[in-house]
Amino acid sequence: RTRSRDLEQAQGRALKLETELLRAQRNVEDHERDAKARDRELAELKRAVAQLEKELKGSEAARAKGVSALQETQARVRERDEALRAKGTRVKELESELKSRPAHGTVIPAGTPAARRPNHERDDLQRIAGIGPVLEKKLNRLGLRTYRQVAALDKGELETLADKLGLTSERIRREGWIASAKSVLRANGE
Repeated sequence: RTRSRDLEQAQGRALKLETELLRAQRNVEDHERDAKARDRELAELKRAVAQLEKELKGSEAARAKGVSALQETQARVRERDEALRAKGTRVKELESELKSRPAHGTVIPAGTPAARRPNHERDDLQRIAGIGPVLEKKLNRLGLRTYRQVAALDKGELETLADKLGLTSERIRREGWIASAKSVLRANGE
């Protein structure tokens, strides 16, 4: 009986060792598969870096050509700006006339922010985190001129805006444009 019990115990240990060996082999296979996946990913990343470096070199050459074209364009823009300034006076007169007329059926209480500030004013959007002078100009060209407009952007509008600005919506969220605009509005008492 002792031998049979010893044999059963030895078989039990052998079975347990076989199970542990199988589990260890599976772990090794998993690690090898993970290592191969990481190697493939690393190779893809290296290819992407090489492609980006190639594009950067091409961009630098294009930049040099673009500088002279930009200077020519700036001269033409200055000429057009002068012409627009001449017409700007008339436009302001017409805007003032339109704003002085109440919208049909619209009543704005005297104490509301909308009544205190004319619609044609532009806020300093550079007070919003992540917005500098270049982005502010782009936003103004797209019709976004006030903190209130930025604070009111919904997800779809944010996506569209990001596309038009050549940015990712994730960057806009990460920099906190909407929260920052709301904060500036609160600071201004609106």
